[in-house]
Amino acid sequence: MSWFKKLFGKKRHEDTDIYSLVKQLRKDFGRHEEVGAPLAEGEIEAYEEKIELRLPPSFRFFLSQFGNGAYWLYGCQPLDSTDNPFWLKDVRPNAPAMIPLDGGGAVAKDSLLCLMTEDSNGGSWCWLTSERDSNGEWPLAYYEPMEKRLFYKVPSFVHWLSLLVKNRQEVIRTLDQDERLCLG
Repeated sequence: MSWFKKLFGKKRHEDTDIYSLVKQLRKDFGRHEEVGAPLAEGEIEAYEEKIELRLPPSFRFFLSQFGNGAYWLYGCQPLDSTDNPFWLKDVRPNAPAMIPLDGGGAVAKDSLLCLMTEDSNGGSWCWLTSERDSNGEWPLAYYEPMEKRLFYKVPSFVHWLSLLVKNRQEVIRTLDQDERLCLG
């Protein structure tokens, strides 16, 4: 069985949202800066061993088919490579143990794996690794360090990436239309 079928079951490549998004990212490759090389399956597995978690299928596909991080995607959105996993507890040691989630609830700081440690606004997009859905996807939320809260929870990496590809600006700026976070 191919690795794609292991990740996505009976779906064809062309039938997945992540496939379409990666295809568009490749088409726009000249608009990105310092994209890391795609990872082989063994490299993804080694990273998963390091973090002691299985990555969401959509992110595994992204890593294997597009690249391992980027200084800028569309000239605006950083994305950390898997060379060094960054947990929010290590990046923001002064953050509370339980981080409030805008809209209610709280998330344990030690369960937040950073998709990027810091964007141009000083915040971090984090995987909520304790909330895996039935497809193996994790939601993401934006950690705002001044308020020490999580904002704008999105259901998956595919959703997050679709906002980036569609709007070609930092995802947080797309979501923060009412300027609650005063990003400027």
